[in-house]
Amino acid sequence: MKVVVKDVVKDVVKEEKRGFCTLCKSRCGAVYTIEDGRLTGVRPDPGHPTGAAMCPKGRSAPEIAHSTRRLTTPLRRTNPKTDPDPGWVPVSWDEAMDEIAERLGAIAAADGPEAVAFAVATPSGTMVSDATEWIERLVRLFGSPNTVYSAEICNWHKDSAHAFTFGTPLPPPDYAAAGLALLWGFNPAKTWLAQSTAIAAAQSRGMKLAVVDPRRSTSALRADHWLRVRPGTDAALALGLAHLLIEGDGYDGAFVRAWTNGPLLVRADTGRFLRAGELPGQDPAAPGFAVFDEEGGRAEAYDTTRAARRPERFALRGARKITLRDGRPPGSRPRPGYPSGRCVRWPRRSPPPRR
Repeated sequence: MKVVVKDVVKDVVKEEKRGFCTLCKSRCGAVYTIEDGRLTGVRPDPGHPTGAAMCPKGRSAPEIAHSTRRLTTPLRRTNPKTDPDPGWVPVSWDEAMDEIAERLGAIAAADGPEAVAFAVATPSGTMVSDATEWIERLVRLFGSPNTVYSAEICNWHKDSAHAFTFGTPLPPPDYAAAGLALLWGFNPAKTWLAQSTAIAAAQSRGMKLAVVDPRRSTSALRADHWLRVRPGTDAALALGLAHLLIEGDGYDGAFVRAWTNGPLLVRADTGRFLRAGELPGQDPAAPGFAVFDEEGGRAEAYDTTRAARRPERFALRGARKITLRDGRPPGSRPRPGYPSGRCVRWPRRSPPPRR
């Protein structure tokens, strides 16, 4: 962090330090003004990758840092929780840490570490982002399986859906190289200024912007296409878009075959996936489901808990006549599941929906 001494007026040393705001996960680049060791001002740092803008919360950093109501030392309650006066008394950090560790250790010894639940604040609205990995490490080393996260409605599925689908969370979108950006239930103009400024810059270069939101949000105001869905109808819109992608072959067939339930055969008589144990020569308890090998011209078992072997063989369209293990036809012709209109994509290691 570079320190630049600007001037000395009336024995007050004024300097500027470059860093980033830690008050949410956007981590906007900022230039901080320090006077005699006291934070007095903050402004965006255009030279920082995320420093094009700063929200009111970031600009209030001096007020937050020097508020008379800010806790700067641990407090111990001396009165019962039923008492209107908690009786807070300050204690040292070492004393607080020792007491907390002792109480946690006693609970683990008496009832097991699983008797303790750890709660973590939202990374989108607090400064916990840089500490999350350390908190999770503490939880795992302690041995508790219970972690309670607080997150905004737009956050959990963003990270978890990516991890379940692709195996890892995805980085922010590359707006600079995009021809169209779709914001769905996401209003970066109010929640993630670094992305909002990147979107504005991309729009100035010709990128189109579509926003799905019942409200005419700040992001929707500057959108080329505002899809004003009724509350609760997002799933219908998602399935409609999936249908258009499927009908127009606008999806990645190789990815669908290898990483989704798309190639799994669906029994048209029951609407359920054809189980591996229903195929001829298979143990009734065989795990997994069934796919159709277009090269071999036959159905085969597919254990979805393991990586697919040459998934390019798997059929994605059409209906096939398949004889079951007991020699009876299934009463209808199973067909691959993904392009049939059943467009819900599930993680490979998760159980499929009952249909």
